[in-house]
Amino acid sequence: MKISVKLLVSFVIIAFFTLIIGGTGVIIINQNNKVNRFIYEKGTTGIFYFAKIVPFFYHARNNVDRFVYATTQKDREEAIKEIGFASGEADKLTKLYQKTMIDEKSRELFSIFEKSKKGYLDTVNELFGMIMKGEKRDTYIQFYTTSVKNTESIHSQDIIKIIDYNAVATGDIAEKNQRQATNAIIFLIFFTVIAFVFAVALGVYTGIYSITKPISKLVKSLTESSSQFLISSKQLSQASQDLANGASEQASSIEETSASIEELSSMVKLSADNSKESANRAGKTREESEAGYSEMKKMLQSMKGISDSADQIQSVIDVIDEIAFQTNMLALNASVEAARAGEAGMGFAVVADEVKQLANRSASSAKETAKMIKQTIDGVNEGLGISKKLSEIFEEILVNSDVVKKQTKEMEVSSAQQSEGIEQVQKAILELDSVVQNNAASSEETASTAEELENQVKKINNVISELDGLLNGLKKENKTISSDVVTDKFYPGNDFNRKDTRKAISYEISEDE
Repeated sequence: MKISVKLLVSFVIIAFFTLIIGGTGVIIINQNNKVNRFIYEKGTTGIFYFAKIVPFFYHARNNVDRFVYATTQKDREEAIKEIGFASGEADKLTKLYQKTMIDEKSRELFSIFEKSKKGYLDTVNELFGMIMKGEKRDTYIQFYTTSVKNTESIHSQDIIKIIDYNAVATGDIAEKNQRQATNAIIFLIFFTVIAFVFAVALGVYTGIYSITKPISKLVKSLTESSSQFLISSKQLSQASQDLANGASEQASSIEETSASIEELSSMVKLSADNSKESANRAGKTREESEAGYSEMKKMLQSMKGISDSADQIQSVIDVIDEIAFQTNMLALNASVEAARAGEAGMGFAVVADEVKQLANRSASSAKETAKMIKQTIDGVNEGLGISKKLSEIFEEILVNSDVVKKQTKEMEVSSAQQSEGIEQVQKAILELDSVVQNNAASSEETASTAEELENQVKKINNVISELDGLLNGLKKENKTISSDVVTDKFYPGNDFNRKDTRKAISYEISEDE
């Protein structure tokens, strides 16, 4: 086979390796750029928007509670105002999230979220309508604790599902991108080694037959190919570093969101503790009210017994008064009979007179006692009336205590549900933070690998330069080739590559004078 044919075949093989290496580098850079941009714009940003919806949702839900249990019109107006604010902010974030949905599954989850949101808003509006129409308190509270709470729980679960799915999907995409980048780097290293070994073998072979000039041309071609690969490696390193920086920024944003969620969780837990303490105090108040009501009923029964005893005493006094009257009449008759008897009846007349006086004194005492008993009965009746009013008041306090205890219990349950929901959101954000940290670490490893590959290419250039000098046996002159020239040659019109390669990328090759 002729040397020209051998050289032609060798050149074709080298060009083939050059094309594979250069093309693979460009493809890897473009693919990594697209995936990185997709992860940032669609994955992490979407989760960030949707995670910010959670505090506004809980803020709106708390103000619905406030509206239901409000005691003044002012409180209800303020609650409506806060609900409107939270809903408006949540709608803005929802519109931003729609632009970042990753795939069909995320759109399906978002559609379910929209339906549960509509159901929740419909039940809340129906609840507000019941309150505004003046429905009974027990009726709309029953509707709130059943229908509204059910739709609220469904809507909250749909929010958590979207956050969890986006976190997992983003992590899968990042992991897949990392695997592809690692495989591509291995592929580039493999072909670079093959190209290096082939170039060395070809140099030894042609050197035996003293074909220095053709080999010099071939070495120059290899140098240009290595330069192209050096640029691709540098661009890959820069792209990986940009990805690492972006992931670090995303991690910082997620940490800030996590801190806000933790603060909100502390506030909700404090609210739950206060609700629990209020429930305990309401229970103690009810027990004390029930004890007071029981004692009041006992006192009322005692007052009724006193009143009945006073009535019986009045009957006895009436009998005594009647006896005194009859005794007085008998004494008068005895006096008349004694007067008829003359001197023989004088002693009997004295006795009759004493009996009459005694009867008069008994009648007078009976009247005084009756008057005092009447006053006592009036006082007892008045006390009985007051006791009945106090009994009614205690009974009303007992009923209100039951209502307050029930409401505080509902608030305690609601606060516990809020705390549980926030813990789930916090857990999802921590998982997302772990995914982003892993992505950043993987990107840094990719950048490190690309830098190492760049150093290997520089070593290959040095070996090629030495080989050229040994074969030519001529005086060498070290010249620095600007990265701008190489970039314009291999990537004409590509602003992105030119920008990345204008950073102090230089290398030395050996050329004939």
